[in-house]
Amino acid sequence: MLKRSLFASFLVLAAAIALVACGGGSPEDTVNDLAAAINEGDDEAACELLTDEVIEEGDGCEDALPTEGDEDIENAGNLASVEVTEETDDTATVEVTIEGEGDEVASEFQLVKEDGDWKVDNEPDFD
Repeated sequence: MLKRSLFASFLVLAAAIALVACGGGSPEDTVNDLAAAINEGDDEAACELLTDEVIEEGDGCEDALPTEGDEDIENAGNLASVEVTEETDDTATVEVTIEGEGDEVASEFQLVKEDGDWKVDNEPDFD
């Protein structure tokens, strides 16, 4: 009986983890996940975090993503700060600062809820 109870608890925990991993977390999580996916070269994971509109504007997902050597993402994994500055039920603005070679660059991400998950809805410019 104890084994069955532990197994049931494990299944509930696994289901909860799977739901979190599929997205829908916070806008901040989405931006962090996007930076990690880009840094790891995982275009498939990164594309799942972009809205359909951004993908269509970029003539496909890979065109919407920065490429290796792009100055905008040279240090995408070195996020100095990620801050949600505005959030409603279905939109959010996230300000990001990235540490680079001796300096910092800043940008702003616009996010929207798409199918219940937070997704990036713009191609940010880094100043």
